[in-house]
Amino acid sequence: MEHLEESLTSVKYRIVIPYRAEPIKGVDCLQCHRAKPGETLGAISLSMDLTHIRSASAKVLSVLTVAFLLALAAVALFMNLFITKISSFINELAQFMKSAGEGSFKYEIKTDPGYEASALKEILSQSFKSLHNTLNSVEEKVRSMIGYGVLKTGNVLSDTSKIVDELLNIYKFKRVIEKDRRKKDVYERIREVLEDYMSLDNFCLYEVNQAKNRMSLVYAIGSKSRCNEVILENAEECRAKRTGTSVDSREFPCICPNFGDNQACKEGRLHYYCIPAYVGGAVGNVVQLIYEPEMEPFINLLIQYIKGYLNEAAPVLEARTYMDMLREQSFRDQLTGLYNRRFLEETIDKLVAQTRRRGTALGILMVDVDYFKEVNDRYGHDVGDRVLREVAHQIQKSVREADMVIRYGGEEFMVLLVDV
Repeated sequence: MEHLEESLTSVKYRIVIPYRAEPIKGVDCLQCHRAKPGETLGAISLSMDLTHIRSASAKVLSVLTVAFLLALAAVALFMNLFITKISSFINELAQFMKSAGEGSFKYEIKTDPGYEASALKEILSQSFKSLHNTLNSVEEKVRSMIGYGVLKTGNVLSDTSKIVDELLNIYKFKRVIEKDRRKKDVYERIREVLEDYMSLDNFCLYEVNQAKNRMSLVYAIGSKSRCNEVILENAEECRAKRTGTSVDSREFPCICPNFGDNQACKEGRLHYYCIPAYVGGAVGNVVQLIYEPEMEPFINLLIQYIKGYLNEAAPVLEARTYMDMLREQSFRDQLTGLYNRRFLEETIDKLVAQTRRRGTALGILMVDVDYFKEVNDRYGHDVGDRVLREVAHQIQKSVREADMVIRYGGEEFMVLLVDV
């Protein structure tokens, strides 16, 4: 029989073992005792104090419990830190990718994800930094190539795409005008760029004749508040042509006295911006932009674009100008400066057709210098040349500006009287 007695302060274990008259392992109790087999001869009673064992067990159990709880807390803390780091890293990574999708690669992942993801963080940072530098390099190179940049939006992808598109547009523009035969075709391309592509509705284009120091209005789009006609007779009256620099009416009230509506400019109702375009080392054209004050931010943005297109058009205009000069020289008599017989052969059919279309008449005068051979024989060819030049000058002075004086032969002259 076993019995365990427990209290708050002690633990006792009692056991009673009966001793029976039975032979066990060679010991036969019946030889010494007078008893029947199986009869209880006596009992052994044992009592043990287990208090110290329980205390020791409780201490061990307490230590194990505390150790387990500490280990569990440590694991929980580690997992919490790990999950927090990974969660923060993933959130920053999502923000990083979102920023990259919006074209900004300056966002930095500040969270330390630990050894497990540090390699990924480093690879992403280096890759996007390299991409950012590459896109900026492309933008800078294109800007230096075309001479201007685009409006910065902070989106590197968008800005790079825009400036590459602008490079493509300029390339198309240059490729087209290089195949245009006449200068007026190039001027028409410039008009299309300003009016259709840049949506400008009030501008003028002037051409400068360097030899005669005059200007001519190629076209005027929009209102008539352009420059006075005095600049057409004397190109030096144009401030942009004379100085070779841009003229901005915002710098000083009525900065150019020859603008057509300086009163509106002084009152702040109109502004103008004149851009000189160099052709062959001199100002060959002037583009004048006229705009209202509310258009100022838009015009400020377009100015660099316009200058870029004019710079690309300059070599082509120079080539066409030289071609026109050569063509003009081939139609001019070198001695008198009058048109020659080749000019007559090239233009007579068109001139007759125009006269018929207008329903008017074309008069023809033939002038022959008598005894000219005797002048050459007696006074020499130098004097003869002077006589021809003077005769040509007198004839030119005696007819209208619309009439054409032609040196038809040696001492023969023809005058075409238009619409007589």
